[in-house]
Amino acid sequence: MTAIDLRLAPDQELLQHVQASTASTALQPSAGAATDGDRFRADITEVVHTRLNEAATLLVIEWWTPADGLQLIERE
Repeated sequence: MTAIDLRLAPDQELLQHVQASTASTALQPSAGAATDGDRFRADITEVVHTRLNEAATLLVIEWWTPADGLQLIERE
């Protein structure tokens, strides 16, 4: 399922079974950097997408880290 699938999902119940999260660190810009307001840089260390499969019988967990890339596991 993609983000577009979620936006176009006619069944709002489907959206109750999707969760996405990230792990990151927010850093202030280096000294001397031009700023037009509050600004920070986010170093993303992990992204996790949790959902049910299309048949709603398995929990699908996808995650990405810079070191290991994209991984997927399905659980009952």
